Formats: sequence, structure tokens, C-alpha cells
Amino acid sequence: MQRLVFRRPTRTARTIYLMLVPAVLLYFVFKIYPVLQGLYLSLFRWSGLSPQKEFLGIGNFVELSSDPQFYLALENTLTITGLCVVFQLLLGLGLAWISLKHRLVGRVFRSTALVPYLTSLVVVGTIWTWIYDPSIGVLNNLLGFMNLASLKQAWLGNPATALFSILVAMNWQGFGLYVILFVVGLQAIPSYLYDSAKVDGLSDSRTIRHIVLPMLKETIVVGFILIVTASFKTFELIYIMTGGGPAYSTEVLASYLYRSAFQMLKAGYGGAIGVVMLIMALLITFLYIRTIGAKE
Repeated sequence: MQRLVFRRPTRTARTIYLMLVPAVLLYFVFKIYPVLQGLYLSLFRWSGLSPQKEFLGIGNFVELSSDPQFYLALENTLTITGLCVVFQLLLGLGLAWISLKHRLVGRVFRSTALVPYLTSLVVVGTIWTWIYDPSIGVLNNLLGFMNLASLKQAWLGNPATALFSILVAMNWQGFGLYVILFVVGLQAIPSYLYDSAKVDGLSDSRTIRHIVLPMLKETIVVGFILIVTASFKTFELIYIMTGGGPAYSTEVLASYLYRSAFQMLKAGYGGAIGVVMLIMALLITFLYIRTIGAKE
């Protein structure tokens, strides 16, 4: 039977571990601990102000299962997540491909693509609220200028258009990151593959389908995970632009969590919503990665 030999870490390894301690502590304090605290609070009925907590076990989750407001927020969250994944990945890949095909325009575009992403969400929400303003907004004025006055409306005040209007703002703010991500991925593909595609007479669409997409699988997975996590925790734009209205038509899980914990003073219930958000985001990401792995 082979004996296991445990070697003491070298001096260099001990130094590296010691230097990692501050980063690990910060990650635990600001990332791991809040998650554990949320899991703990989800088991109690607590106002967030009173020192007294009433242990409920899974009572908050049972209440969630029959809460129509929760299901509406969940539906809106899944809608936002699905559409953001489709639009931002497709838009990011398409614009990255165009920027590499037309290098002069591409340099200018790549240098500005991240500006919306780096802009504060508070600023982005304020800008788009002004754009959608029914009286002085750019969008309605542009429709009037184009003789399409019949389409003018209160974009954020109409339950039928409010969620779509926020989606436009979200995709405008986020797509730049995925343009840069795909540009890096496209540049990492060996040039001889592009040359072979030209020699074989492949069109751009067939080149993307048979060469680019298989080579960018890992990049697409990373982009998918980033979009899912960002979409599930979206809050700022909703809060600034609509506050979850009108008639809760733009309520998402994050805004419902905020309203439950801080306005209705149901901190334990809000913790349960947070746990559901975490589990669903992890589950969607896990299933996507498993699906990609199975195809491979």
C-alpha cells in the first residue's frame, strides 16, 4: 500500500499564501458572509428593526410558493434574463465581427464601446428616463418629426411597453463589455483558420457557424454567466426608471426583495427571495455549462 507523503510548503509557497490572506478575508467579509447571513435570515420572521426573531424554518419559502407577486417578479426576471442573453451575446458577437472586418471604424468603435458599461447605472437610468419622457423626451419628439405621432406614448407609464423600454436601456448599457470580450476571442483564433475559410470560399455566415462559434465556446460560456448574474440582480435601472411599476409590470426579484425587506419590513421574507435568486442563477448557469459540455 502506497504511503501518502505530505510535504511542507516551501518558503515561497508560504509567502504566497500569506499575501493571499487579506484578499481572502475581504472576499469572505463582503461576499461569502452576506450570502450566509441571507440564508440564516430566510429561516426567520423578522422586521429588520426588532431584536426579536421568530424561527419559521421553511415557512418563508412556503409563503413564497403561494405569493402571486413573487411569481410576477420571477416571470419578469426570467424574461429580462433570457432577452438580455440573446440580445447582448448576438449584438456583441455581430459588432465584434464587424469591427474586425472594418478595422478603421472598428478601432473607433472599440475605444468607445465600454463607455455605456462604465457609466453609473444611476446616470444611465436618468438619461433613459428623460429619453422616454412623454412630453420632452427625445423618442416621442423623434417620432413626431418622422410623422409617426400615432406611436407617441408614455413609454414607462404603459404596462405594455414599460418592461420593453427598460430592456432597451439595459442592453444599451451592457452590450459593450461583450463586444470587447468577443473581439479578444476572435483575435485569439489562429489566422490560418480564417485563411482556410477564404480559400474554401466560405461566406461570413458559414465562417461564423463552422469556425468562429466552436472556437468561441468558452468565451460564450463566460459571457452567458456574466449576463445571467447581472440580469438576476438588476435593480438600479428598475428602481430609478419605474420603481417596479406601473401596476408592478416591471417588478423583478431584486426590487421585490428590496420592497419586502425595507418597505414592508419583512427582512426574513426578503432573505428567502434572495436565496431563491441565488439558487436559480446557479442552476441556470450549471445547466448551460452541462449542456455545452454534453454537446462537446
